[in-house]
Amino acid sequence: MRLLVTYGKSGRCIPDLTVGSWAEGVVSDYRRYKKHSSEEDYGVYVGTEAMVTALRVLALRGEIPYNELVFVFDDKEITINGDARLSSWPDGFCDTQDKMLTELLGWGVPSAKKVE
Repeated sequence: MRLLVTYGKSGRCIPDLTVGSWAEGVVSDYRRYKKHSSEEDYGVYVGTEAMVTALRVLALRGEIPYNELVFVFDDKEITINGDARLSSWPDGFCDTQDKMLTELLGWGVPSAKKVE
């Protein structure tokens, strides 16, 4: 049994300030489901990078076995190792903030226009 976390536009969004408690609740629900259900996977839909990161942190802490946490993006499964590192990082997966910061810093942008 696995906790399948589907990341995408239709996923639920949680404010950054509450994402830690949200993730703890998801792991708690998963444990209850696992205890009382068949072998079917348990799934949640997320829409923010912070939600993905919070679940990775809980796996790193050992609150969920890392090999039971699987992320899904564009119908591809992304697993993590014992250090909570992703097996792959496809373009578009949790990279919105990185792309915006790159633009703000002027990296890879031919000519940044400044408003005066």
